[in-house]
Amino acid sequence: MNIMTPERSLSTEAAAKRYQRERAARQEAERLLEQKALELYEANKALKAEAAENAAIAEQLECSLQELKRTQSKLIQSSKLESLGTLAGGIAHEINTPIQYIGGNLNFLHEVLDDLWKVIGMHEEVAARAREFDAGMAELKALDDAREDSGWDMLVEDLNDAITQSQQGVEQVSSIVLAMKDYANPGTNNKETLDLNAILSSAQTITHNEWKYCATLELDLEENIPAVTGVPSELNQVFLNMIVNAAHTIEDKYGDTGEGRIAIKSRASSRGGICIEVSDNGCGIPETLRQKIFDPFFTTKEVGRGSGQGLAITYDIICNKHGGDIDIDSAEDEGTTFIIHLPESGSDQGEMS
Repeated sequence: MNIMTPERSLSTEAAAKRYQRERAARQEAERLLEQKALELYEANKALKAEAAENAAIAEQLECSLQELKRTQSKLIQSSKLESLGTLAGGIAHEINTPIQYIGGNLNFLHEVLDDLWKVIGMHEEVAARAREFDAGMAELKALDDAREDSGWDMLVEDLNDAITQSQQGVEQVSSIVLAMKDYANPGTNNKETLDLNAILSSAQTITHNEWKYCATLELDLEENIPAVTGVPSELNQVFLNMIVNAAHTIEDKYGDTGEGRIAIKSRASSRGGICIEVSDNGCGIPETLRQKIFDPFFTTKEVGRGSGQGLAITYDIICNKHGGDIDIDSAEDEGTTFIIHLPESGSDQGEMS
């Protein structure tokens, strides 16, 4: 027979309490484990939802970026078309002038050729008669008279001048057409090694009618400058914008007096790459406006003379697309110099896209 002693009763009671505590602890642990598992599940679910949302946002951002690039490309092309429209009348005049004197020279040649062939024919007749040793003096006298009547010496001089002028006119038209072809050709966005001096010369040719009445344009192009990698059509746009802006500010200051001066220099930069300076002695840029001139659609020109896109596009092309930079040195009422630095081909900046 088992007798429950006080000591044994206390031991059993302690064991029961210990069991209850352990059971309560296990239940609490299981509850906490289940709660944590649920929290982890909810957190994982939220993370998956956030990841899906981020993926959707990333896709939207990529679509927005591509649309922005397309819009930017259209903006550049729009600016180019605007420039072409502005220059079209002047270019037509530039081509029409040499075409007119080519046509005039051809008419002149057509008119004088009859006299020329007459003199040449008589010369042949005299030569034939002279060989027979009879009546030679009479024919020689007739030849001299025909030569004098036709103004032979002046005719030969005029013919040489007409031919020389026509050749120069054809070369002038050819250079304008080739420059326009290079500028107007949309090309591709692929970068290539460029002859920057050729681009500057082309810009001078295309813009000739913009500045020829109000200024002189001097090119000081250093030979054997480092190669530059870039998009030709975009850099054509940059320097055309620069020259047209310089011509406009000179015209605003001097009118058509011819006192304006535009100077373009290219040289190897001490920083590596190439430095191009485009200077004018126009109105200059007030200090209060210098921080705004590269802002899109900012312009101080009257309506119809500029959209405010030119310098904003120039900044984007030079700084963002070609890894270069632009500085400004300007004094109000004295003039402005834009200093453009482009990295050399093969440099990290030059490989920017």
